Order: sequence, then C-alpha cells, then structure tokens
Amino acid sequence: MDLHTEEQRQMIEEFRQKQKELKQKEEELNEAEKQGDSQRIEELQKEIEQLKKELDPFEGLPEDVKKELQEQIDKAIREAAEQLNKKIEEKQKQIEEAKQKQEQLDREIKDLEERIKSATGKEKEELEKQIEQKKAEKLAQEMKQKQAEQELKDIQDALENIQSGEEMPYPEDKLSEKTKQELDKLFQKLPRKKREELRGKAKKQLEDFEDAINKELEGKLNIDKPESHRERREREEKEKRAAEERKRTEEERRKLEEQLERMRRERMTEYDKAYEEVADIINSFYNRLEKFFLPERHPKWRKGYPTGSQLDVGTAMQAEADPRYLEKIWQRKTIPRKPDYRFSLLVDLSGSMQGKKIEETFKGVVVLAEVLERLGIQYEILGFQDTIIPYKEFKDKLNKELRDRLSTAKKEPFNEGVHNQARWNSDGYCLQEAYQRLLRHAGKNNFLIVLSDGLPVPDPEHSGPEYELGKVIKGILNEGKVKLIGIGLGPGTEHVRDYYPYGFANMPMKVTEEERRQGKKDFAEAFAELLEYMIRHPEKY
Repeated sequence: MDLHTEEQRQMIEEFRQKQKELKQKEEELNEAEKQGDSQRIEELQKEIEQLKKELDPFEGLPEDVKKELQEQIDKAIREAAEQLNKKIEEKQKQIEEAKQKQEQLDREIKDLEERIKSATGKEKEELEKQIEQKKAEKLAQEMKQKQAEQELKDIQDALENIQSGEEMPYPEDKLSEKTKQELDKLFQKLPRKKREELRGKAKKQLEDFEDAINKELEGKLNIDKPESHRERREREEKEKRAAEERKRTEEERRKLEEQLERMRRERMTEYDKAYEEVADIINSFYNRLEKFFLPERHPKWRKGYPTGSQLDVGTAMQAEADPRYLEKIWQRKTIPRKPDYRFSLLVDLSGSMQGKKIEETFKGVVVLAEVLERLGIQYEILGFQDTIIPYKEFKDKLNKELRDRLSTAKKEPFNEGVHNQARWNSDGYCLQEAYQRLLRHAGKNNFLIVLSDGLPVPDPEHSGPEYELGKVIKGILNEGKVKLIGIGLGPGTEHVRDYYPYGFANMPMKVTEEERRQGKKDFAEAFAELLEYMIRHPEKY
C-alpha cells in the first residue's frame, strides 16, 4: 500500500466513524427528547449539527459513487472476514493435530520405556535410540503447536479489529475510475490542515506497519551467563534438530516459491513482464532525475535586494564602509517551481514492428510511463497505424487499468489487438493529430517524440498531399511550439534524420553481450538516457 492509497483509506475511515457517531448521537437525542432533558437536547443538537457539517464533503459525492464505495467496502470486509475465519479453522486444526501427535508420541515413548526395562545389549541400545527419536519428534510438534497458537491469536485479533470497525480494508483496485477520481477530488477539497492531518496519520500507519514487519525479523541472543556443559549439549541438540527442520522447511518453501512463480508468470500482463525486466533502469533513471529536480522543489535565498525578509550579513558589513551596498543588503526567498514539461509519445504499431522491435520498444514505453508518472510530469502515450490509438492521455493516472490497456499495444503489429490496421502507418496524419493534442495541454517545454521503424505507408483516406510527412513536420517547426524528435527503431532507419530536425537513426533494439562490453545499450536504457538529456537540457531542442 502506498501513501496515496493510505491517505484515502484514512479519509474514508474517518467519514465512516463520523457517520457511526452521528447515528449514535441521533439515538441519544431521541432518548433525551423522551425524557424531556432540555439541556442534553441542546448539547446533542449542537454536536449533531457539527457532525453533519463535517460530513458535508462526503455527502456531496454522487449517489452512485457513495453506493459503489459502500458496497465494495462491505464486500471487502466480508471477504476479509471469510478468509480470516478459514485461517482460524486451519490453525485450530493444526493445533489439534499437533496435540494428538504429541499424545501418540507420549504413548509410544512410555511403551518403549517399559520395554527397555527388560532389554539388554543391542536391543536396549536400539530402544534408547528410538526413545530419543520419539522425544525429538515430540519437541518438534510442541514447537509447531506454540507457533500455530501464536498465529491463531494474531488472526483472531485481526478479525476482531475488522468486525469492530477499528480496521477497514480499502479495496482501491475494485473501485471504478470515476469513484477514484471523485475520491481524489474529495481529498483535495478538504481543508489544508485536515489533509495534512490525514497524511500524517497515513505516514504513521505505514511506518507502524514497517516497524511490525521489522520486529518480526528481529532475533535476540541471550548471553547473560555462561552455559553449562549440559546446556551446551542441549543447545547443540536443539540446533541440530532446528537445522534439520529448517532444511525441510527450506525445501518446502523452495518448491512452493517455484509453483507460485509459475502461477505469477501466468497471470502477468505484457506490461508486468516488461516492467520486471526494466525495473532497475526505471529506479536508476528516476533517482537521477529526482536529484536533478530537488533544488527546484525547495525555496532558495537570493541576495542583492534593497528590501527583503533576511539580512545578508556580509553585504551589510560592506555597506558600513561603502553606502553603495545599502541597496543590496537584503535577501529574498524564491518560490519553488514545479517541472513544467509535457511529453507526447507516438509509437509506430505497423506490421513491420513485429518481433524484437515491438518487444524492446514496449520496454522503453514502460520506462517513460513509470518515471514520468513518479515525477508528476504530464505525458501522453499514443500508438498509430492508419490513425491515432490513444492508450494514456494527459489527464489519466497510470493505474492497473491503463497498464492493462497499454499491454494490448504489443499485439497491434500482429493484428491481434483492438484496432488491428497493421498494414498502414500514416505518419503524417497521425503526427499532425498528436501535435494538436499536445497543443491543448502545452506547458513550457513540450516534447513530441515519434518512434518508428520505416517510411510512411498512409492509408487511402490519409494519403493526400496535406498529410505528406515532410510537409507536416515543416508546418509544426514553423509554429515553434513543440520540440520534435524522431527515433528510428533498428537498422535501415536513416530516413529519420532526413525528416526530423532531431533524428536518431538505427537505434539498437537488443544488444549482445559483446556489444554491451563495447558500451552499446539495449533500446530501453538508451531511450532512458535520451529522455534524461531532454529533461536536463530542453534548450538544446
């Protein structure tokens, strides 16, 4: 769970608590009216009025949004309770099985101890070994029982918290986009102080959650007193048994992980698979840009003003000797600026992109989407064949639904997607459309990036002279409102340099190990570095 999700959960949980409190106060008011307690009635009426006022923002949500939210939360509570009840039954069964096994082992040990009384020689030695083995098995069962009992208590506590309303599951992934957007708006409409309060609660909740996990991983070694020989032998025997148990557990865990990994891969979307392969590139790219933007996100003090809010001591000392410096002895705090960039990515999805080209290009698209989303930079992702295929618009947030939609882009070159017009790539018309879309959301630095592997093959409807690629590019450049970049995917794309003012031809898709040693990079990494340069040096384009 991230901070944004936890903030919303805290907000909704608080509204639900207020609804519960309002209902309780209204019941108390009815009782006070029956008793004729005028003082209590007046107090309750004021409290009810205040609660209704605090609930106004939530009650202002559309009815269908409130209904969906209530239904999904109730459903999540039921599902969580069902899962926890199943786990309780499983743990109770494990505890009972461990107890029964211990009782059985006790009987077997007593039987062996009776037999050993009359045994001699090798028979006695064999019986002694069996007794030790049974005792070791019993100890393992005792440990399993204690662990299961502790886990049972934790599960019961979690169930009690959910049923009492102390904890509320928040099914964000089950909510419609409309409901998510309405909740975002609701949060932003709250007073700044309330937003900060909820954000503080959310951070604390996430920190407590992290602390709880870390505490479970902590281990302690008791070295208060030297151990005796007997204690050492017992410890070594326990360690031996524990090591054997760990070995068995590790093998079971390994097999389970392999099975889960197979299941996970089967459920992964194309986007998920691509993300997994470029996660290191994304994190490294993001960290570099975060440091780049950090100075712009914090106020700075600038010197040399005749008035201001902070004295420049050094200049003031100079002014004592030279009055001309009196006009420069003050400092002013600058207002932080947010990154003002817009990126529109136009991706060729014609049939020639099949295979390695769409595979590696898609990874580059994932890198761009994930990093710009984290940085809060506005961007749009469009595919094109005979016309524009929108996947992610400027106003959209990158969520699971959009990631799944982007996954279908990989199928378009094979005519197995949604649009399926892979025989065309109407570069001129689609570039003009992408340009107009970018203008409607223009900022200070507007980048329009075209990824393509071949010359235009326009469909009949868009094959007129007004859509000739060179003419369209010239018109865009003459207006001077965007920075236009063309990237040629793979070999044989020298024409990109002829068309685009900033053209990068013959970009490698997937390099060999030998090529990597020579300094060459896969497309996703090279594309990330090119994007970074654009962001750091927009004046170069």
